[in-house]
This record gives sequence, C-alpha cells and structure tokens, in this order.
Amino acid sequence: MKQIPKNPSSHKKKQPKGISPKVLKAIYIEAGQYTLDLSKLVFGGIILTMIINAEMNKIAIFAGGCITVIALTTVGFILYKKGKE
Repeated sequence: MKQIPKNPSSHKKKQPKGISPKVLKAIYIEAGQYTLDLSKLVFGGIILTMIINAEMNKIAIFAGGCITVIALTTVGFILYKKGKE
C-alpha cells in the first residue's frame, strides 16, 4: 500500500528549478497573447480564402479553420488566466 508522506508541504505544486513564479507568470501571459494572435491570423486566413474563391474544398477549410480558431482561443485564454493567478 502507498503511504501518505508526513510532510504536508510535499503536496504543493512544484515549480521548475531556476524560474521564479513572477517570471513564470509573465511567460504564461505572453504565451496566451501569442496563441490569441495565432487564432486571429487563422481566422483572417479563412476569410481571405473565402474571398479569393480558391479552388479548394471550402467546407473542409472552413470547418478545420473554425476548430483551430476555437482551440487556439481556448488555450490562449487558459494560459492568460493562469498567468494572472
């Protein structure tokens, strides 16, 4: 059987060595902003593809782009929120 350690502080989240919590929060915020910018670029690419009437499967491009935009936006907000904690 697994024994519970007597030291209650061993259950805390461990930080990577050498990175202060302040720097780690700044990294999360920047990564969140970067993924939000990527989602804007993907959205713009979808709109431009629809405007130029390229000979592509528009339904597949639109569906894939929307899924990518939603995923990047979600990850961006999660990282941004984690940086603000």
